[in-house]
Amino acid sequence: MYSKFTNFKIFIYCCILNNTNSRFLVGFGELTKDLRPPGKNVLVYRGDPSIPNQKDYYSEYSGNMTSFKELTFWVDKKCVPLVREINFDNAEELSEEGLPFVLLFYNKHDLGAIQEFKTAIQRHLADENRVNFLTADGELFKHPLYHMGMSMGDLPVVAIDSFIHMYLFPRFEDINQPGVLKKFIDDLFSGALHYNFHLALEAQEKSESTIDPAEFPPVAHESKFKELKPSKHRYTLINRSKDEL
Repeated sequence: MYSKFTNFKIFIYCCILNNTNSRFLVGFGELTKDLRPPGKNVLVYRGDPSIPNQKDYYSEYSGNMTSFKELTFWVDKKCVPLVREINFDNAEELSEEGLPFVLLFYNKHDLGAIQEFKTAIQRHLADENRVNFLTADGELFKHPLYHMGMSMGDLPVVAIDSFIHMYLFPRFEDINQPGVLKKFIDDLFSGALHYNFHLALEAQEKSESTIDPAEFPPVAHESKFKELKPSKHRYTLINRSKDEL
């Protein structure tokens, strides 16, 4: 709720930068007099009520309202969802953030997995900032699934794409177990996923017995999402065939 032009203009700039992630509302005068101290402006964030177990459902901005840098940082922190949807329109932009993808591939005819994934991330990994948590329509991203040996019938599945390799999370239902998905992410950064993959290959080559695939470490595949990253020539998805992915 803003009365001064400078504050309002800065707020509008922030809205423009974040208009795909949140809804922004502005109130003036009598309409908001009971919602703020007399003569003062108040900026309030309210989270999505459909997301359970939110740590920060309601908060007020306490910084400098005339500082575009401070306000933008606060708005970004509040408004960028913990779990986002990846598609052909935003894939390059997401890849430019430079963080590995933790992807849920889902069947659009069974959307329950999306809410289950969001709830698990919010409950167990709300403070994880080394990766981007994303949901991906399996129909749209058939090629990465096929590359991992998966089909629509295997969905939902979770995988990490490091832009070098893709690592398949063994069992989707384990995302609800405290610490399991976190360890999977930790193993990416420690190098354990890569090391265990090569260890498993060596063990398979040397073993004459049949090994239960469930006992293998997560399997690595070549990254397909690295093809989304912009080149130095700015070859973008606009110029790229969707069949490549």
